[in-house]
Amino acid sequence: MWVGIIGCGLIAADHVAALRGVEGLDVVVMADIDAEWARAFARRHGVPHAYPDAGEMFAAGWMR
Repeated sequence: MWVGIIGCGLIAADHVAALRGVEGLDVVVMADIDAEWARAFARRHGVPHAYPDAGEMFAAGWMR
C-alpha cells in the first residue's frame, strides 16, 4: 500500500520515517506549496513523486 504526505515541513521527515516503519507501507508522493522544497524533500527522503500542491497531486490520479 502506498501513502502520500501533504506538507513537507519539519515534522514531515518524522512522518516519513514512522510510515516506513509500518510493514507494507511505502511513501511514494509528497505535496507542498513550495514546489522546489517539495522536490528537494522528496529527493532527500527517497520519495519518487512531488507536487506543488495537493490539488495537483490529486488531479494526477493519486487519490483513487
